[in-house]
Amino acid sequence: GYGTYYDEATLAGMGGRTTFTVSGAAGDFTSPTAQTGGVNLTPTVSRSTPPLGMLPGAPARVGVQLRLADTGAAGLRSATMEFCLDGGYWDCFYVQGEVTTRGKSDLLLTMGGHVSEWNNIGNYLPTSLYVYDYAGNASYYYNYYGDDLNALLDNPVITITE
Repeated sequence: GYGTYYDEATLAGMGGRTTFTVSGAAGDFTSPTAQTGGVNLTPTVSRSTPPLGMLPGAPARVGVQLRLADTGAAGLRSATMEFCLDGGYWDCFYVQGEVTTRGKSDLLLTMGGHVSEWNNIGNYLPTSLYVYDYAGNASYYYNYYGDDLNALLDNPVITITE
């Protein structure tokens, strides 16, 4: 993470070139997008039952797969989706996923998260989504502002039971 900056005069004093040509470079200024065709992997989860193979007290896991696309050169990097209790924006949880290989332009990203013991029992719906690419471009979606996040999943409701 360290870096050193050399201005033109310093480079010239070191006998280095002060000009260079970049060829074949492509800038990426296109934001990634969310597509329909996603899958709700956990339509119902129990707050009090640990996930299969986990010890008692382990939080319930939730997950979705989202279809994402990036027409720019960098490729998809990550996404975070928030689910909130139906009718409110204060009782929420997140699912998140990362793409570890650059240049992926279209994929079904598996995203996961945990339900807290403090989350109330009820139906949770997607309320926001953030999608990023490796060039730093981002798209933000909010149900509150008219984006239809429910249309992205085959079943947008995650029901938390006791």
